[in-house]
Amino acid sequence: MGTKVTVWPKDLHTIRAMRDARLPVHAKCATCGLRLRVSYDLLIMKYGLHNDLVGKYEPCPRMGCHGQYVYYAKTGEGLPFRALVEHVA
Repeated sequence: MGTKVTVWPKDLHTIRAMRDARLPVHAKCATCGLRLRVSYDLLIMKYGLHNDLVGKYEPCPRMGCHGQYVYYAKTGEGLPFRALVEHVA
């Protein structure tokens, strides 16, 4: 087994830091491709200010889909959205 490596800036790991930096966040289902806008207020109610979204998977809300969605964010204007996942190195 390899070591899990998080490919996301350390200073933006918490939901609070991401919200304060006004980073756009969305969720996308790996199975059906459904893409959802994400509200920081709802994330804070669910996970708290000091938690992170890296490696968090949620069941897809689309009826009939049994997939999971993962959170995506981007760190700056003109940059692509990046999946908030841990990679095994």
